Amino acid sequence: MSLLDDLRLLVSQIFYCGYDCQQQLRRFDLLFSSLLMLSSLMVSLYNARQHIKNYSNPFFQDKIIVILFMSPFYSICSYLAIAYTHYTEYINLVRDIYEAFLLFTFFYLIFAYLAYDPEQNTIVDIKVYSILVQQVPNEVTHVFPMRICSKPYKLNDLSKAKFFVYRCKRFILQFLVIKPLSSFLLIICNLFEEKATARFLIWLIGWIVCISISLSLYYLVMFYNALKKPLAKFSPLLKFLTIKITLFFTFWQSIVLKNFREDILMNFDKEAPQFNEDSIMDALENTMVCIEMFIMAVAAGYAYTYKDFISPHSK
Repeated sequence: MSLLDDLRLLVSQIFYCGYDCQQQLRRFDLLFSSLLMLSSLMVSLYNARQHIKNYSNPFFQDKIIVILFMSPFYSICSYLAIAYTHYTEYINLVRDIYEAFLLFTFFYLIFAYLAYDPEQNTIVDIKVYSILVQQVPNEVTHVFPMRICSKPYKLNDLSKAKFFVYRCKRFILQFLVIKPLSSFLLIICNLFEEKATARFLIWLIGWIVCISISLSLYYLVMFYNALKKPLAKFSPLLKFLTIKITLFFTFWQSIVLKNFREDILMNFDKEAPQFNEDSIMDALENTMVCIEMFIMAVAAGYAYTYKDFISPHSK
């Protein structure tokens, strides 16, 4: 027996959870997650209300309000998944649709910051292309290690700048279609998970989603890097991080937990009547999401502050 196996055995003995423990743990989990959910909701409602009170720029603030409700929406879905374990797959489908819509909304918020024309009071796409040509020297290189096998985007004229923006839109927004569709297909495949074909499709869909979210976040980084100087006055870094960290944790932590599934489950009494592997893993993941979303709700209040929109003539 290796040192790692000895350590796993020691941890399982210390944190072993029997029948009574599992009952108490579920009650505590429901209470803890509900408090986090309500806290996220209260923080986000306050920030959204402040934006509505200082609603001076709909082109920005309608998107910001959608993003502010990111945390409570995730928290509510996670709490419902813990409370109603039989409906977890359907709740996750709703969350995945919002997750894709969230990325779409954030991209167009960043785009609107640069495309907004205060004189015409509208969005003018060509402004973004002009900024790219004027402020980005010659080209936009790919992020390492993609630059090894991919050519940089030339930005010598408006047509090339337009093509770069088009590519960013295309790769960012493909997630809007693939994620909800993949979640729907997974629900169907899970009904036939005993069959080898269904298990292969579940594995394949997992990889497709992994590639899809990676491409989407990668091109969001590309777009941000290309325009971070003209975006600097809008303090985009924290805004960008709140979205990226949210998507990163909600997706990648599920992958990590799957890899440690057996190590986690060995701490529970499998003979207990309430023992259910999927329910325990889903509860752990969703509780972690509730914790993260409360932190993100507070961070989003600073990142998307209403103070930027207070009119100088307001009382």
